[in-house]
Amino acid sequence: MYHLYIKYCIDCGVSLGSVDRDEDHGFKSSVDISVHKKLGMMRSTLIRDIKRFEFNLKIRGRVTRIWRPKKYDGERNDGLHCVVVDEKDDPIHGIIEENELPHLKEKIEEGFVYDIFPFHTKEHPSRYKVVDHEAVAYFNQKTKFIRLENIFPPIPRHSFLLLEFDELKAAMEKQEVLIDVYGCLKSVVPLYQTPVRNKEKMESKCEITLENLKREDLRITLWGDVARRFDLEAIQKHSAPVLVVFTSFRIALFLERISPSTTNHSCVIIDPDIPQREEYIKEFSKPGDKLKVIPNQSRQPTEQEAQKQTRKSVAELNALNPKLYMNETIFSPATIVRFSTHNHNTWWYKGCPTCYKYLKHKEDTDQFTCTEHDIQVPLPCYKLYMTIEDRENQATVLLLRKQAEQIFSITCPELVNKTVFPSEEAFPVEITNAIGQSYLFSMKVKGNGELIVRGVYPAPEDYVPSTTDLPITAPSTDLPITATSTDLPITATSTYVPSNRKRAAQTSARTLSKKIKREVEDGATVSSSTAK
Repeated sequence: MYHLYIKYCIDCGVSLGSVDRDEDHGFKSSVDISVHKKLGMMRSTLIRDIKRFEFNLKIRGRVTRIWRPKKYDGERNDGLHCVVVDEKDDPIHGIIEENELPHLKEKIEEGFVYDIFPFHTKEHPSRYKVVDHEAVAYFNQKTKFIRLENIFPPIPRHSFLLLEFDELKAAMEKQEVLIDVYGCLKSVVPLYQTPVRNKEKMESKCEITLENLKREDLRITLWGDVARRFDLEAIQKHSAPVLVVFTSFRIALFLERISPSTTNHSCVIIDPDIPQREEYIKEFSKPGDKLKVIPNQSRQPTEQEAQKQTRKSVAELNALNPKLYMNETIFSPATIVRFSTHNHNTWWYKGCPTCYKYLKHKEDTDQFTCTEHDIQVPLPCYKLYMTIEDRENQATVLLLRKQAEQIFSITCPELVNKTVFPSEEAFPVEITNAIGQSYLFSMKVKGNGELIVRGVYPAPEDYVPSTTDLPITAPSTDLPITATSTDLPITATSTYVPSNRKRAAQTSARTLSKKIKREVEDGATVSSSTAK
């Protein structure tokens, strides 16, 4: 007579499978119990007891999150990373390297508890740790992931290094571990493309405002792959309030303001089941706490869209009727001829970091105030006038902030900090180097007829710049300089540039255009529980 038994390991609780037992002759059927023997001999190590450079380790833990980071060059994947937490709520960062991934990607799932063995540990491969542990666990093809059910004691579903907003500045000074922040999602500026400084490419960007129980705001900017994984459409379908954990941030200070910066390990986890959740739901269940989607005021058409727009000549720009074109975007290809400040005597101003409006100096103090946001730390912002031309005519347009950064390839705060006398009218070389460059400009016209640049794109391939080369200003010489002279320096007061410099700028713009065309915007996929 035979009976069917389900056997479990008394050490680990893992099912050994079905075994036929003969009441007279013991076990009859053959079962491969080699895995069980190894498992029985290996007792789980608590994560807190694991050190660097150990091998043949075994842990029991829950895989709380999984993500696929990019390498720091931003193009190649860097394996599969995870956080494993044990019964003591201690986490460890686990890595499956890219070459091992085909053998293991089907064996591990987020949210489940596993016995994991054998694996080895090393020290952290980068400056900042993902979790507060001295070692990183490396899994390979030989590593077993034995999935467990109904584990006691229970293992937490999540593990975060959450800091309050007012703790971020102190943590920044000696930061070794990437931090996580939690709060109610109050506003989102949807995904858009913006030029990356010092790189001939556009990058994805998404701006977030998070609020804590003290009703303090924290502004977060998601970049690149992290921004593309932020699924705003799925989040908008989520019932209010929308509670979010942003993981693995590096803390930076920009103009005296805390600025959490995303890393290649950052994830977005929507409404995690953590102890703070109930208190946040109670606080943020008011009508005014609904998520707001703020249109990106600087959102511009893509290069492909811009190239298809109807263009106007520079002569036509000078004759635009503001009443007819105030709500229109005008496109015009042109070449930069010169810069001026008109009566402002400087190419930058002290702006509000939130709304970019002029700040006023508060009497008898060293503080500055905004009409809408009270006392603020000044943010240097570009403001200068630019004369552009084509083969027919010239026009003067106003160049501000982000569009100026795109042309000069440097932010205004950085240029002010490196300029010896930033308040003087003389322009730094980073600005004058743009003279002679050709672009496709998108512009808006104000009620007084003034044109403001809103977008900057590579010049169309069929654009032919003016070929008129007038004399340039020469320093300390009485001899005339012809249009073909290329050996003397060009001063900041130069009005025109020789054609060879224009051609070089056009070649650079065409190169930029080809590189931007190769950029492919990835799709965004974020589940309701995590952005992997």
